[in-house]
Amino acid sequence: MGRFAAPDQSRDRQGAVKRPAGIPRPIPLPHGRGSDHRPAIAFALAAALLVPLGGCSGAVDHPEIRAVLDQQLEAWNDGDIEGFVAHYWKSDELVFKSPKGETRGWQAVLQRYRRAYPTPEKMGSLTFDLGEIVRPSDDTAEVAGQYRVRTANEIQTGRFYLHFRKINDAWLIVRDYTVGD
Repeated sequence: MGRFAAPDQSRDRQGAVKRPAGIPRPIPLPHGRGSDHRPAIAFALAAALLVPLGGCSGAVDHPEIRAVLDQQLEAWNDGDIEGFVAHYWKSDELVFKSPKGETRGWQAVLQRYRRAYPTPEKMGSLTFDLGEIVRPSDDTAEVAGQYRVRTANEIQTGRFYLHFRKINDAWLIVRDYTVGD
C-alpha cells in the first residue's frame, strides 16, 4: 500500500491508485519548442490569487484605481503612448511580462510600446473589461482584466494582470503581465 493511499482505494496492476469513476484524467500539456505555457500559467495563478485576498469584500469599487485606467484609455485612444505609459512606475524596477519576454525599466517599456505601436493608426481603439480590483493593503492594488484593441485591419484581444503601488500619492503600475488571446 502506498504512502498516500487510503486503505479502501483500489489499485491497478502497477500498484497505482485507480481513478474513481467520473473523475477525468488530467490533460497533458504539450512539450517542446513553442509550447512554453509559463506566462499563461503565471497569469492564471495571479488572477486566481485575486479572489482570496482580503483587501476587498463584495462589490466595493476603487475609483482611484479605475481613474488611472480611465486616464490610460483616454491617452491610448488619443494616440498618446507617453500619456499611456505615464501611469507606469518610472523606475528600472518596473516589470512588463508577456509571452514575447520580459521588459524591465520604464524607458524600456516605453520603447517597447513605441516599437509595437508606432502610429495612432497602429494603436487603434482600446477598451478594457475589468475584473475585480483588490486592495490587499493601503498602498497596493491588484487588477485583472481583458483588453481589446481595434484597428482598421484587425482586433487584438487578451488578458492582463496589473500590480499597482501607491508611490508619492500616485497609483502606479509596477508589474504588468499581459497575454494575448
